[in-house]
Amino acid sequence: MVKLSKLVLVVVIMFILAFPANVALGYHFPITISNPLPSLDDSFGWAVSIDSGKILVGSTLGDDSGVVDAGNAYLFDATTGALLHTLNNPTPVLNDVFGYSVSLSGNGALIGAYGDDTGAENAGSAYLFDATTGALLRTFNNPTPVQNDSMGFSVSYSGNNVLLGAPLDDTGFQNAGTVYLFDATTGALLRTFNNPTPASNDYFGYSVSISGNSILIGAYQDDAGATDAGSAYLFDATTGALLRTFN
Repeated sequence: MVKLSKLVLVVVIMFILAFPANVALGYHFPITISNPLPSLDDSFGWAVSIDSGKILVGSTLGDDSGVVDAGNAYLFDATTGALLHTLNNPTPVLNDVFGYSVSLSGNGALIGAYGDDTGAENAGSAYLFDATTGALLRTFNNPTPVQNDSMGFSVSYSGNNVLLGAPLDDTGFQNAGTVYLFDATTGALLRTFNNPTPASNDYFGYSVSISGNSILIGAYQDDAGATDAGSAYLFDATTGALLRTFN
């Protein structure tokens, strides 16, 4: 388990005010969103996402469930700052780090817990919640769990697609990385994206993003051009085809 920096963070949502053309643009801070249940080393604000008038904040070392560093997440109203829901780790275990990664899209709140031990130690899991009711809709477990795969280290949610990075997966080489695409409704695994140019410690899947039919995956320690120079890869979500490599 990679231990996180011990920080207590406050998330500030900054809105830009549009003034008439003859007045300079100004900034103000109408809403400050603070940890609803602050305690030492919660790391509230480690991950954040905003969509459809809601704000999702991960508190990856939160202990609200009664288990040390099991993690929590919170949903707020973006206009008023009111707390809408507290999303607790559904299966809290020591060092799950639920809330390390979050993605909010429409009525779905996706939360990663890369330290979850389902299948193997730190194999990783992710959870999809209803952003209106706070109900758990679906659990995504690592399809090929191996110790320290860390699936859920990065997450992205769009439409009916759930994208989960497992940057410490050892397919091909140690820590080469793998990414999984799931159906948000059924939970079915749709596609596995392996590192196109696998090498040790590439960490393919360290960052992920999905929009429509496009999937972007980062490998920040890929050695193309220079040691740890980093690369990113654009895939077709339907066919799984590699569309472009960015070095």
